Amino acid sequence: MKLQLNEQGPKKFKDFTVGMDIEFVATDGYRPVDPKLHNYAVVKFGNMGWDGGGSTRIFELRPNYSYNPLDLVYNIRGILFEKVKHSPKFGEYLYHAGACYQDKFIGAHLHYGLSPEDKKTMDYNHITSILNNYLGIFSVLLEDREQGLKRRRAGYGLVTDEPYRLQPHGAEYRVCSSFLVSPHITNAFTCLFKTVAFEFMNNKSFPFRNYNLGDDFYKMDINKLRTYVPCLWRDIQKMQLYPKFRCYIDLIYSLISKGKGWTPGRVGVKEAWGIIYEKPEQPKYKFKPISMEGIWGKIDKKNITLSNKCILNDNDNF
Repeated sequence: MKLQLNEQGPKKFKDFTVGMDIEFVATDGYRPVDPKLHNYAVVKFGNMGWDGGGSTRIFELRPNYSYNPLDLVYNIRGILFEKVKHSPKFGEYLYHAGACYQDKFIGAHLHYGLSPEDKKTMDYNHITSILNNYLGIFSVLLEDREQGLKRRRAGYGLVTDEPYRLQPHGAEYRVCSSFLVSPHITNAFTCLFKTVAFEFMNNKSFPFRNYNLGDDFYKMDINKLRTYVPCLWRDIQKMQLYPKFRCYIDLIYSLISKGKGWTPGRVGVKEAWGIIYEKPEQPKYKFKPISMEGIWGKIDKKNITLSNKCILNDNDNF
């Protein structure tokens, strides 16, 4: 689905596709499941495979790319739903996202497409630095700190060690931990990624902030990183795509301002995505969207700080 970007006036914007490969671990009780036994593809939605040749037992979801970041969550749901219908046993496993599970370090790589001309002129170091500030910081603040420290001490998710990688279609940003924890969080991060990258590509005069984050990420200095949030969020609210995605993006600020993490407190990852077991005697699964309140407990949705009009919508069908 292509975003409607030129409703007002003749100004033309440089639009681009977004995609991702996002990792998780599935377990049968405590033991990780081999993803090589569950490779699956759905032409309409994308595919599910494995990372690192399968040796690490880390699953990887690759939803079809789109101009609209909301389509990525729709496609992830489609892959999972079709996989469970095809192999009901897969619906019995536990799914783990975040920064790591046991000794398996998991992340989310966000992709942006570029034309051949833009590939030659893109300042990859600059856009990556901006994404570190306007996306990576929020991943650090929302993920489980113990998990995050293990991941970064193992050399993953650092702003100084291959934070981006070139791809035939453009490039991928590789710093965030796996925000597959729920469709709400996945929507928030993909929409924020599109919003920030779009501003970078279309507004050269935007006054981006660029904090020195190397040690702050490695040590997960939460107190210091939190001091950057108010200014960063006011900047985000001035970006051109923010009004289109504010009711998804603002969840990030709401959770951080209330001291909550992104890990669902009331349900597991599988349940947060709505994979619901129906009949024990005849395994059958269906998708039942779970509200944000059902995942994190009571969230004040009246007036999220710094956003006077946005009300988070529990009725969105993910």
